[in-house]
Amino acid sequence: MRRSTSTAVIVCLALIALGSAAVGHAAIMYASDDDSDEIYLIDLATGQGTLVGSSLEDMSFSGMAYDASTGAMFVSDVYDPACDLVADGNGQENAGAAAPLGTCFGLGSVDLTTGEVTFIGPHVSSNNIQGLAYNSTNNVLYGADATGSSLVEIDPSTGEATIVGPWGAIGSVIRAMAYDSSDDTLYGVSVTNLFTLDQATGAATLVGPLGIGALPLEALGLEVDPDTGVLYLGVVGNSSFYSVAKATGAATLIGASNVEISGLGAIPTGAPLAAIPTLSPVGIGALVLLLCALAAWQIARRRTA
Repeated sequence: MRRSTSTAVIVCLALIALGSAAVGHAAIMYASDDDSDEIYLIDLATGQGTLVGSSLEDMSFSGMAYDASTGAMFVSDVYDPACDLVADGNGQENAGAAAPLGTCFGLGSVDLTTGEVTFIGPHVSSNNIQGLAYNSTNNVLYGADATGSSLVEIDPSTGEATIVGPWGAIGSVIRAMAYDSSDDTLYGVSVTNLFTLDQATGAATLVGPLGIGALPLEALGLEVDPDTGVLYLGVVGNSSFYSVAKATGAATLIGASNVEISGLGAIPTGAPLAAIPTLSPVGIGALVLLLCALAAWQIARRRTA
């Protein structure tokens, strides 16, 4: 009788653990490296990166954002290699610095199997759009214009940026952004603080301090895991990887990364880790309770027999 009771308890605990594992899932997180401009896969438990690849051209880029509707991973502030082939006023083929504002830096897309970046088109209004976030609710691609201190909307087909509005006197520059589809919130970070950004005006509202330290540390990578809702942060200067409390801004260290993260972009998996595709979380919970009840009934029968 004692053996039957112990067995039933073990079965119930195993089922509960299985149910908990079955509903857990996490997005696939990519990052760009600030130093090498390489693309990495990021382990969300440790912050460690696995190299995917790098662009075939000598391109620099910063922010990342994923468009689930098209499957495109966008990067901002991509340098257009064609600028090196434009003659300046002295007939020299190195006119990138003398080119009109925004013509040499623009939007790009990343091949996530090779890391190769393809230049889409210039931002036009700025040479310094660092943060990038994709509003999956309204299909809007946003950028953070570090030079103009403004929120911008970017045309994903041309790369051209249109100013939404200034984020205001926040005492620093927003260099990374992330969009949370669960409550239609756009986040931004400066060196020391987390903000929310008004998507209609660009105005920034302070959430709270990150608590990660000051310059030369810079918060450059920010992304919400679309599967779990966790807000992640990558910091350049000491290669640290954090989770961030969306209600307070407080950052919790996950680990030291091998990547100087300048951009984060997440692809939702939408699938549980355990292979139980026919049950929802509610269904799994109901199944666990049912099986535990059956086990208890069997124990009661044996005791009265």
